[in-house]
Amino acid sequence: MRPRRVTARLGLQRPFRGVYLSDLHCAPWSGRMLRQLERELERVAPQALLLGGDLIDFPFGYQNLVDWVRGQCNRWPVLAVPGNHDRWAGERRLKRHLPWVHWLDEAPLQLKNGLRLCGQIGQGATPTSVFVGHEPNRVRAVARAGFPLMLAGHLHGCQWIAFQRGGLDYPGAWFFAYHGCDFQVGPTTLHVSRGVSDTLPVRIHCARDYLLLEIE
Repeated sequence: MRPRRVTARLGLQRPFRGVYLSDLHCAPWSGRMLRQLERELERVAPQALLLGGDLIDFPFGYQNLVDWVRGQCNRWPVLAVPGNHDRWAGERRLKRHLPWVHWLDEAPLQLKNGLRLCGQIGQGATPTSVFVGHEPNRVRAVARAGFPLMLAGHLHGCQWIAFQRGGLDYPGAWFFAYHGCDFQVGPTTLHVSRGVSDTLPVRIHCARDYLLLEIE
């Protein structure tokens, strides 16, 4: 697993340093991954942890995720948005099990340094707003709303990279838009994480990563 450094200048009163993790796909056998993530977070010491969806795959057996998130909430604020797998497995139940998390799809969060973190387009964009999302293909709507920065994941379905061209990863880019790392769509810069799951689907030439955010 490796961090991918993301820098942005939004005119904040003070710099923000955070971590965006996506696509954990936690199951009963995910303990090793969670321990590795904990070591990474202790090393980089973020001001906040942003979870970008697909935290689980099944409506059962994710107590290890609950215990891990509770431990992270004792160290720094944890904010999250659900992903498509969370909705399939039971979003309401997941949220009940994670009462310490600030769910950005339910309410944005305004930080004292001016940074505004949003999980819904309708929450409104400002020059210092970041859209914390899951699916990259929402970027056009996010751009029309005027968000300067978007974070996404959701690339777990195509973790085989045969070759890269024009900032896109193939063969995934033949089937999915924005199948790569960094894009500019109108006023919006999109950064996509390849996720941190270490089980299925098998990764081929597709290293696990997370986004290390440095926003000024």
